[in-house]
Amino acid sequence: MSHFCTVVILPPDVPRERAAVEAAVEPLMIRYYRNREVEPYATKCWCIEDQEEDRHRLAEKQADDEVGSYWQAGVGSREQFLQWKRRYRSSLEAALAAMPVDFQPNPQCCDCKGTGEEVITYNPEGTHDSWRFADEALPSHRWLEGSWSELGVEAITTTEVLIAAFKHDGDAPFTVVTPDGEWHQQGQVGQWVNYWEKHDDWSGEVVALVEQYPDHPAAVLDCHT
Repeated sequence: MSHFCTVVILPPDVPRERAAVEAAVEPLMIRYYRNREVEPYATKCWCIEDQEEDRHRLAEKQADDEVGSYWQAGVGSREQFLQWKRRYRSSLEAALAAMPVDFQPNPQCCDCKGTGEEVITYNPEGTHDSWRFADEALPSHRWLEGSWSELGVEAITTTEVLIAAFKHDGDAPFTVVTPDGEWHQQGQVGQWVNYWEKHDDWSGEVVALVEQYPDHPAAVLDCHT
């Protein structure tokens, strides 16, 4: 599992009361809800994805043995987490690079019949299976991916406050959702360690994006995937 910080910029007429903000956030986030069913479409079969997951699981075991897992590391602060994550990610990527990637479909697979492709209704835009306001998150989840607690902002705030915070510390949330419902993300969400290619200037990108919506209400969320 992984927790990451998301800022949702709301339409300008949304009141800043918590209930009103929650009601405005929900329709913007539902598009990206993992368990939302969509029209059937063809995708890579689970029999291949299982092989990919086995590869990743084996690489994680090697990184656990070399560096120590999240739980073994005894992470107690954001800085300790970031230090551990850099070491763990390096070990994980080295292990993955040394493993084969030529996955073949299972000829006996009951879903793809050996073609490697199946038809599913899972949401292809799914990014999270739950969300809550950031001030409701457990302390250990507030700094996992994209800090919010160090910004000194409330979970219900405005874009002006956010821009000032982002410019002051050079920090930024992992994701920004704009009022048009578009999802803007720093990279790919992984498990306890993220294995995305980080943007060179994500903080600058976020500031430029949020500045397009001056003095809009905004919500800071803790998302889980």
